Amino acid sequence: MDASIRKLIAKAGSHPVGEKNPELQQAFSLLRSVAESRPVIDAPEAFGQDLYVLCAELALQHGHLEMAKECLKMFSMKQPAANQFLCRAYLCHAQLLAPKDSNDLEKLEKAMVYVTKAISFAKNNPRYHFLVYNSSVIYWQLSRPFLKPGYRQYLVHSLHQVVKALDEIEDKDFEWRAQLMISLIECHIDANRRSDAANVATAAASFIKTNVPTLYKKLFGLMVRYQLCDLTKIQKETKSSPELNAFYKICKLKNILEQEEVITDYSTEIESILNLLDNAKSLVEPPKSDIFVSKPERRKSELKTPPQVKKFSSTISDKLVTLPF
Repeated sequence: MDASIRKLIAKAGSHPVGEKNPELQQAFSLLRSVAESRPVIDAPEAFGQDLYVLCAELALQHGHLEMAKECLKMFSMKQPAANQFLCRAYLCHAQLLAPKDSNDLEKLEKAMVYVTKAISFAKNNPRYHFLVYNSSVIYWQLSRPFLKPGYRQYLVHSLHQVVKALDEIEDKDFEWRAQLMISLIECHIDANRRSDAANVATAAASFIKTNVPTLYKKLFGLMVRYQLCDLTKIQKETKSSPELNAFYKICKLKNILEQEEVITDYSTEIESILNLLDNAKSLVEPPKSDIFVSKPERRKSELKTPPQVKKFSSTISDKLVTLPF
């Protein structure tokens, strides 16, 4: 029976989301019939417990929430083994609690309990570090309704845990980690925790300069706008880069306009910025070839799959949004 259910689940995984999926329903029916006919809870299983989780993950992908709940309930009827499927079950529970809008703060907090369990379990075993990354992706989707002014403050504690966990396992997706750091700064700012925002910005600046220099402007803009570092340090840094200096002046000008302050010599400021941009442009070397191939980026929507697992069926289908500036 184990093999036949696995075949059904494998075939069910090939169906596009939104289409009818008879194989998923068949697999679920078999799992439920065996669970209901089992004489005692401790009786030997006719199949691996992981099938409950695999079925729950697919059910979530296809929007069958009640089916996913039933699978997780059957999975927990017997003490689950402490392996990756226990962790993945935690993530399924978290997704079932996904907040629909920014009024569902209680749901986010309940979901975060399961995300935290998954992270705590996975980060202590290098074999399961891929699940820490997966937890961060799922957390990001859960937190989407709160990624707006006035609501980011509610993500400070939970996002800090996610960022810290990725740092502890030294995840190699530096761009993803940098984006989350920038978002954490915005959350601290939204919560009026300027000191904490400045501390994260200092750590993020070092990390981003080394690993993801293309995102430094985004971080730099936040640091200038909210005065998250010493002004003299910023001015010293901009002297070595005409492009960064121009960006700094643009940020300052934007701040003045937002605060509705009077600019005494607007034209001079604009001319200074244009001159800096011209200088920056002249310093850029022409490309060595007219034809180049850029390295394809891994979609942030794809959850990591360990070598020993052929397919991790809880792949997130929606591409993660770019963090707002």
